[in-house]
Amino acid sequence: MNEFMFFEFEGDKMKQAEYEEKEILQMLREDWEAGSLVVVEKYKTLLTRVCARRLQDEEDVKECVNSAFADFCLMWERYEEEKGTLRNYLCTIAERKALERHRKNEARQRAEERGARRMTEIMANVSSEWMSLESEERLAEDMDALLKSMSPLDEMILRKKYYDGMSYIEIAQELEIPYDTVKKRGERGLKKALKRLPESCFWWMQRQKES
Repeated sequence: MNEFMFFEFEGDKMKQAEYEEKEILQMLREDWEAGSLVVVEKYKTLLTRVCARRLQDEEDVKECVNSAFADFCLMWERYEEEKGTLRNYLCTIAERKALERHRKNEARQRAEERGARRMTEIMANVSSEWMSLESEERLAEDMDALLKSMSPLDEMILRKKYYDGMSYIEIAQELEIPYDTVKKRGERGLKKALKRLPESCFWWMQRQKES
């Protein structure tokens, strides 16, 4: 868990008060933790809007906002008042975080599209005669053996994703674990499967996903 995630809980308990930027900087000098909490409480709505302009996924927005606060609060002394307001400085950090995440998401989407095209090519080259030699039962056994060779959590995530047709968000909610954990483990497990499965299991996995 990001070390600044506690802000959203502790920050809500703080007394509602408005602080000028010079007061906030002075608080950071005198009591870093208290000053950091004030920064988050004062600017979290603004930074959320900044990140949401580029990102659609709420978890991506939340992670970028927390990452922006973490960067600032850990290295707040780099901020130079004469170069601009604290508000603009934080917005710049958040915008950069959101842009980086947006680019990563686009790259991942392109990779997934290439994988889908490759899957189509594989299926186009699989003859109906070959398919008739491979039973559903054999394909299921191959996939089951592969999944059981993974960690229990990775196996569970992949089964729910490709057997039950659940989204990563739905899986995270059901298992009560962070969305990012589910997503990263699911993608990691799928990469392992793609490297180790023969074409027959590629076909079976795609069929399960579409069913």
